[in-house]
Amino acid sequence: RCGLMGVETPRIPDPMNLWRYQWLLYVLVACIVVLPYFVLDSANRKIHDADKMVAHSAQVESITSKLLYEVRDLEAAAATIIDGLDVPNIRRRVAESQGNIPLLMNQLITLTSDNPRQQVRVGELKAKVDQRLDYSLRIINSQDQAERRRLLDTMVNDFPMRGAANDVLAEETSLLARR
Repeated sequence: RCGLMGVETPRIPDPMNLWRYQWLLYVLVACIVVLPYFVLDSANRKIHDADKMVAHSAQVESITSKLLYEVRDLEAAAATIIDGLDVPNIRRRVAESQGNIPLLMNQLITLTSDNPRQQVRVGELKAKVDQRLDYSLRIINSQDQAERRRLLDTMVNDFPMRGAANDVLAEETSLLARR
């Protein structure tokens, strides 16, 4: 359109035309606000799941270490009794370990119940721990010194526990790395 003296007058946009594109503004705002929320929520869930897996593996390692400590403490008490030092403190250690070992073993079994391969390893460890527990109690309750030494020798040489415990820990480390 030409106005006075052939000068073109600027066109004033029709307000109705701008409102036709209002939905684009809403889409843009939704993309800026909502999309990052979903992306961050998904990332947070993955981080939370990873934290749970790390905590689970740490708990398995901790329970296994406590279990081994209790078995070794019971064995040390049995060896101390063989050496002729049978005092109330040693008997207290025996009673504590005797009570803690089954509880720790049950916790370990429960923690590893989600992994059949780990259950096999825990079963092997449980068998060795049970055998060593039985031999330790037989050593403690025996009155014959020669029998005590024979039982201790059999327990140490025939029922090694370290390999089974290391297998449990190695499987847990491997599982954590795969996750």
